[in-house]
Amino acid sequence: MEAARELKILYLEDNPLDVELTRSRLEVEGLLHRMTHLRTRAEFLDAMQKGGFDVLMIDYSVPGFAGLEALEIARALYPDAPILIISGTIGEEIAIDTMRRGANDYVLKNRISRLSPAIRRVVQEAEDRRRRKEAEKARREAEARYRTLFEASPEAVFLIDGQGIIRDCNPEAERLLGIPAGRIVGRSGSAFGFLGRFSAGDAAASARDAGDAGHPSPSEERIDATGPGRWVEVIPGRVSVDGGRGFQVIVRDITSRKLAEERIQNSLREKEVMLREIHHRVKNNLQIICGLLAFRSDASGAGPGGMCLDCRNRITTMALIHERLTHSDDLSRIPFRESAHSLVSERVLSMPPPRRVSFELDIADATFTLPQAVPLALILNELVNQSLRNTCEAGRKGSLRVSLTSDGRNVWVLEVRDNGAGPAPESGADVETGMRLVQMLVEQIHGEMTVTAENGTVCRIRFPAASDFVKGA
Repeated sequence: MEAARELKILYLEDNPLDVELTRSRLEVEGLLHRMTHLRTRAEFLDAMQKGGFDVLMIDYSVPGFAGLEALEIARALYPDAPILIISGTIGEEIAIDTMRRGANDYVLKNRISRLSPAIRRVVQEAEDRRRRKEAEKARREAEARYRTLFEASPEAVFLIDGQGIIRDCNPEAERLLGIPAGRIVGRSGSAFGFLGRFSAGDAAASARDAGDAGHPSPSEERIDATGPGRWVEVIPGRVSVDGGRGFQVIVRDITSRKLAEERIQNSLREKEVMLREIHHRVKNNLQIICGLLAFRSDASGAGPGGMCLDCRNRITTMALIHERLTHSDDLSRIPFRESAHSLVSERVLSMPPPRRVSFELDIADATFTLPQAVPLALILNELVNQSLRNTCEAGRKGSLRVSLTSDGRNVWVLEVRDNGAGPAPESGADVETGMRLVQMLVEQIHGEMTVTAENGTVCRIRFPAASDFVKGA
């Protein structure tokens, strides 16, 4: 009871002198109060109808009331109100009877010093009872809400104790298992495969699986060993079960989702096979074209033969990219390092032995989309062919260096460097055609190119790493 609280006291007493003595005693005791004094039955009944009192004090013997009738009326109207019986003389049997009829305490008038402590005590006890009732009411309401949610949940819910025994389940759990609750409750979780990890032997592992109460760790389990099979998602959470640690396990049927995922995976596998077959056929068709160009090159003069050879090299380069796709785990991106190594080494080794040059490759482990990889491979093909022409001067040991690096700002840099003296005058037309093609391809990948003379020829091409868009596509 708070010290500053003013108590509203109703005192039923026919003797005004006793009332004044009681009021004075309470003031001496420092009890903050406001007392309403009643003498008659009519006044008492009217006050009882109005209410609003913190404690009731009733004289044991009041004219107009038979025995403890006033006590019985007060208790009937206010079952939780603290009531004190005040008497000039009262025996043990009468005291017990008053307590049995609902009085919280009694005080003899010749021991009025007990009144203030008695009032404080019965008021505090009444407050404690009120709080306990409110707490109990709140608990019952919470249990009722939980039971409503538990019973109405669209997902199966199992309550499992620390020994792995199923203590409760909801109607959806019955539908999931196809058996009534009576055949589920009381059995070990190990009787049902998807609840096996909550059995007594796996209690520690189950606690780790459950994680924090607000962050359970779900798992996917198959609940049918035969037939098409059903899949569930098991979401455990730690709860208190009969005063001990236990688990509330929510089980969600995900069979439809698993079947949809399986259909998607099958469809993706079919499309992957189809794409690989397409790239394989494209590569084969390009190789056929290369064979025809090679035949034309052998049957033509020097000029047309050289043009056919350049065209064949370009088509071979495109075929190489499609071949890489057929062997790639990811059909959306192509590893460029292997393609660049194959392309450069093939071009260098295709030269007659007296004209071969030494070469060095420093290609980053990068992957590009098809709209990037094909133009980039064609650019590399043209630049390597031009460098091989530049380094084929008689009596000169040629060298070639190709690198692909990142500048750290999401930009790639392709560099082709040779020690040649530049293109020969008689090959100007071929070189001009090749460089025009390079310029067009550089624009496709949104890049920029610079050509400088640094103890030979250096061609640098900078292009953004995320350039999936191709101009004109």
